[in-house]
Amino acid sequence: MKITLLKNLKYLVVIALITFFIWWPLLDMVLQWEGYMYLIPGNVYESTLRNIGTYASFFNLQGLILGALMTRVFGTQMEYYFAFEIGSILITNIAFFYLVKILLKNSFSAFLATIIFASNYFALADIHQPNLYSGVFLERLPINIPLLFTSFMLLHKYLERNKLHFYVFSIVLYLFSIFITHFSIFFAFPFFLYPFFFRLQRSLKFKSSFSGMWTALPYILIVLFFLFIDNSSPVPKIGLFEFLSTPKINRYPEAIVRQLVSISQFPIVIKALLSGSPPLAFNTPHELTSLILPTLIVYTAGFMFVYVKNERHRALLFTILCATLAMFFLNTFIATRLNVLEDAGSNRYFFVPSILVSVFWALVLTTVFAKKYIVTIAITLVFFVVNEITFRQHFMEVLKSTGRTQAIIYYISQNITRFPQKSLIIVGPSSDFGPYEANFFTYHIGRDKNITFKTEDVGYSDWPPLASSAGHLIYLNYEKKCHCVHQKIVK
Repeated sequence: MKITLLKNLKYLVVIALITFFIWWPLLDMVLQWEGYMYLIPGNVYESTLRNIGTYASFFNLQGLILGALMTRVFGTQMEYYFAFEIGSILITNIAFFYLVKILLKNSFSAFLATIIFASNYFALADIHQPNLYSGVFLERLPINIPLLFTSFMLLHKYLERNKLHFYVFSIVLYLFSIFITHFSIFFAFPFFLYPFFFRLQRSLKFKSSFSGMWTALPYILIVLFFLFIDNSSPVPKIGLFEFLSTPKINRYPEAIVRQLVSISQFPIVIKALLSGSPPLAFNTPHELTSLILPTLIVYTAGFMFVYVKNERHRALLFTILCATLAMFFLNTFIATRLNVLEDAGSNRYFFVPSILVSVFWALVLTTVFAKKYIVTIAITLVFFVVNEITFRQHFMEVLKSTGRTQAIIYYISQNITRFPQKSLIIVGPSSDFGPYEANFFTYHIGRDKNITFKTEDVGYSDWPPLASSAGHLIYLNYEKKCHCVHQKIVK
C-alpha cells in the first residue's frame, strides 16, 4: 500500500510541476473584455434573478456563483484570479489521472495520459484566454469537469462490482455537474456508450447489451431533461436529417476528420521548429490537408493494435472511438464558433474530445511499447516539449495585448486618489479597455468617490449623455508610441 501511494505521489508531483510550468505566465496577465463578465456585481446577477422562475436563466450557475464569490474576495488583484485558474487546472489534471488509473488499472498509463491531456496546446490554449476567463473557464470547467471524471469513475466501479451505491453516487454527481453548467452535456457520450460496450464485452448475449443500455438510461434522461428546459442551448441552422443527407454541401465527414487532425497536428509544429520558424508558422488549413491521410492511418493502426493485443480494454477502446466521433459530429452540427475547414488553430471545442484522445494514446503507447518505459517516456516528453514551446509563443502574443490593458489598469490604480469626485473618466482604446473593464473598475475602485469609468467607443458605451452632467470629465488613452497612458482633463 505504501509503495503504491509513493508511486502515485511521484506521478502527482510531476503532474503538478508540469501544470505550473505550462501555465505560470498567466500570473503576469490581466483579464480582458468578457473575462470580467461574471465578476461585475449587478451586471449579470440582477437580470438573472429577475428571471428566477425559469431554469433557462441558470444554465451558467457555476460561473455566476464563482464569479460572485471571487470578485468580492479577490477584488482587483488579477494574479489571484489566475492563481485560482491554475489551481483549477491542477485539480482537473489530478482527477483525470485517477480516472485513467481506475479505468486502465495502471498508474504509469494514467501518468502518460495525463501528460498528454495536460499539455495539448490545440485543446487548451483557446479555453484559457484572459478574455474568456468568465464566459468559458469559469462557466465550463472548474467544478463540473472534476465531478464528471469522478462520476465516470463511479460508473466504472459499478459496472465492475455491481454495487448500487457507486451507481447512485455517479448519477447524482452527473446530474449536479450538468445542473451547474450545461457545457457538461458535451461529455455525455462516454456515459451513454461505456455501459453498453462494457456489458457487451462480458457477454455477446442480447440480455447483456440490453443491460448496458438500461444502465445508461438515467444519464440519457438527465441530458434530455436539461436540453428540454434549457432554451439557451445552441440551435443548428438546419434540421438533422437535412444535414446528414447533404454531406457534399455541409462537408461534415471532412470536418469530423479535420478535428481529429487539428488535435493531432504536432508534426506541423515540429516541422516549423526544425526549420527555425515559430511553432505555429505552418498552422494553416492547407497544411492540415496534407496530414489527413497519415493521421487516419496512424489512428487506425493504433486502434487495431490495441484491439488485438489488449483485449481487456476493448470496451473502453470502442467507447473512445464512438464517443469521439459523436463529439466531432456534434461540434460540426451545432458549434457556431468552430470552422475547421477554414481555421487550424486551438479551439475550445477540442477540449472534451482531447480527454478521450489522451486515453487512446496512453493505451497505444503502453500496448505497442509494453514494458519499454524509457521509450514511452521519451515519446511523451517530446510531446510535452513541443507543446510547451508552442505555449510559450502563444503567451508572448497574448502578453502583447494584455500588456496594454495592464498599463491602463496600473495607471488607474496609481492615480485613483488623485481623480476628483464625481468624475466621468473615458478610457481608450476600447480594444484594450472595454465596457466590461469599465464596469468592473467602477464597482471596485470608483464607486467610493462616485467615479465612473466608461470605454471610449460609443458603440459599447453610453457616456456622451453623461458627460454634460458629470462634475469632471477626464480622458485616458493608451499611446502605443510611448507605451504609456496619456491623460486629458476636459473639465
